[in-house]
Amino acid sequence: MEKIILDTDFIIAYLLEVDSNHEKASKFLENNISYNFSLTNLVQFETANVLSRILKQDKAVELFKKIPWNELNLIWVDKGLAEEGLKIYEKEKRKNISITDCINLFLAINLKQPIASFDKFYPQEKRIQS
Repeated sequence: MEKIILDTDFIIAYLLEVDSNHEKASKFLENNISYNFSLTNLVQFETANVLSRILKQDKAVELFKKIPWNELNLIWVDKGLAEEGLKIYEKEKRKNISITDCINLFLAINLKQPIASFDKFYPQEKRIQS
């Protein structure tokens, strides 16, 4: 079973019908339901924050609770993983790159898993092709 790392923007695209990538995210998940999906606890928290910025708080909480978190492989970011992500973050020259993205990239490289994301920060060969 192939393993895939989920990024916040992919989760948001799937949850929000108004998102420009909603259809792509939905079709990908429908066609690949048997995949083993992973995400970090930082992506989980970031998802809640983004929903809260876009929607009213009650709707954000409602959508957040609909995510089947217990069916996903949750990777807890410990000190070592944070330090590895920080190494990538320190080398990054572009604006608006999060430490969460850098940790995801580190995981994708080291676990040899693609990332479900529409974020151009991730190299093309690391992103899923939806």
